[in-house]
Amino acid sequence: MPLTSAERSRRYREKIKKENPEKLNAQRLKNLQRIKSKKKKISEMNEEEAEKRRQVWRKEKQASRQKKRKNGPSTVQKEVNNYNNDLQLHDIGITIITLFIKLILEIKS
Repeated sequence: MPLTSAERSRRYREKIKKENPEKLNAQRLKNLQRIKSKKKKISEMNEEEAEKRRQVWRKEKQASRQKKRKNGPSTVQKEVNNYNNDLQLHDIGITIITLFIKLILEIKS
């Protein structure tokens, strides 16, 4: 079965990585320069282009926030919430114990 272009590219990159890492770095730099040459800064755009670009950014950020809300808090945030809940339960437990001790002391006296 013939290889897909992605598989051929992957094999070629692995081959270059093993045999000639300088060539791989040269390829990466060339690609980076190509990307940077096509990228246009906001300061270089006219007002209409800049505003269109900002609108795209706003829409992307809004979609990202909606996705984040939909998926719920991250694992780290869940752990923090669990820790805070445990502390609250611990505080409630201590409060109940102290009230119970006070009640026992009042009954004895």
